[in-house]
Amino acid sequence: MRSFIITITTIFILFTGGCKKKRILENNAGNSHFVDLSSAKEISLFDIFSEIEIIPLETTNESIMNDHKLKIIPHDDYFYIMDKKQNSLFIFETTGKFIKKICKTGEGPGEYIVLEDFNINRFTGNLELFSTEGRIHIYDVLGDNFIETIYLPLAYVTYFENLDENIYIFYSSMQHEGSKFDFYSKKEDMILNLLKEDYNFPEHFRGSPIISHSQSPFYIYNNQLYFSQVFDGSILSFDMENKKINFCHQWDFGTHTFNLSYINKNFSASEQFDYLDNEGRKYATIFSPTFENSKYLKTSFNFNRRPYTIFYDKEEQNIQLINKFKERLYCFGDYMDEEYVYSIYPIQYLPYISETNFHKNNKKKLDLFSEDDNPFILRYKFK
Repeated sequence: MRSFIITITTIFILFTGGCKKKRILENNAGNSHFVDLSSAKEISLFDIFSEIEIIPLETTNESIMNDHKLKIIPHDDYFYIMDKKQNSLFIFETTGKFIKKICKTGEGPGEYIVLEDFNINRFTGNLELFSTEGRIHIYDVLGDNFIETIYLPLAYVTYFENLDENIYIFYSSMQHEGSKFDFYSKKEDMILNLLKEDYNFPEHFRGSPIISHSQSPFYIYNNQLYFSQVFDGSILSFDMENKKINFCHQWDFGTHTFNLSYINKNFSASEQFDYLDNEGRKYATIFSPTFENSKYLKTSFNFNRRPYTIFYDKEEQNIQLINKFKERLYCFGDYMDEEYVYSIYPIQYLPYISETNFHKNNKKKLDLFSEDDNPFILRYKFK
C-alpha cells in the first residue's frame, strides 16, 4: 500500500515516475494493486458482514473516558483501551462490563509521566506500557503485578511492537538522522543495526503530518509483523535474515497516486498539511491503519476530501472500493482479527446509527444510552 523510501539520496527517485519506479513494481510482481477510483460504490455493510453488534462500555465514575482517539486491543475475554488524555488504560470484559483502570503516573518503580503507547506482548503475554520518557513498564496481563522496566536509549518515539521474543521495534517521525525505525535488544540492552539501509525521509518531513500516524502503523498477521505507511498505504515487512525491508503490497491509483516529491521542500509542517487539504486532495493519501486476516486486507484513505475504504479479497484478488455504506456508518476499524472488525465510537455518534439495520438486541441497547455515557464498540462479524 505505501511506497518505501530507503535513503535520503534515493527517496525522490523511488517516488517519481520512469524506469526506477517501474522496476520497483516489477520487483514486487503481483503485490501492486490497481485501484480505479471511478469504481467506488455504495454498498451495504451486510454485503461483507453477517451481523453488527453494539457493545456499550459500562459507565462508572472510574471508567469514564474522554479521548476521541482511543487505541483498542481485544485480548482473550477483554478489551484494552488506552486514553492518552488521562494517561490511562481501561480494561473491559468483551460484554462491556468495566473491570479496572490502570493509571501508573508518577516517578516510582513502574510509573510514567506520559503514557504514549501500549501493547500485549504476543510472546510473553505481558502488558507493556510505553512512556515518552523512553521506558517500557512491564506488568502481568491485567496490570496487577509489576515485573520490570526497560530503560531505552531513545527519544521522540511514538509507536512500538515486538519483532520477536528479544527485539523491540520503534517508529518515530521526529528523528533527525538515521532510520525512522530503531531496534532494541532486551538481552543485550542496546540498539541494534539490523537494516542494511536506513528507512528515512528528507529533513523537511520531520514531524510532518505526511509521515505521522494518528494510530499505530504496526499490525500482526499470521505472527508476522507489518508496517503501513500513512502517505500512500504501502505495506512493509521486515526480513531480518537479509537485513532489509520488503514491500508486501502497494496501491496504484494511476494519476491519483501520491508522490512525496510533490511536496515543496521549503514547506513547513502546517503548509504541508494545507497542501494535502487543497491541491493534494486530488491524490489518494492519508491512510488509516491497515489490517489483515486470512481473507481480507482492509484500509481507508482520503481522496477529494472524502473517506474511502478498501476491502481487498486476497483469494479472489478482487478490490471492493467503497465510498459510502447504506447504513450511514463508516467502517474504518480500530482493530481486525479473523472474525471481526472492531470500531470504537464516541457517544455523539449514536444519531448516525440507523436502528432499522440492527437486530432487536441492539435496539434495546440503543434505548439505554445517555449523552454522558462512555464510548461504545461496534463489532462487525465477517460472513
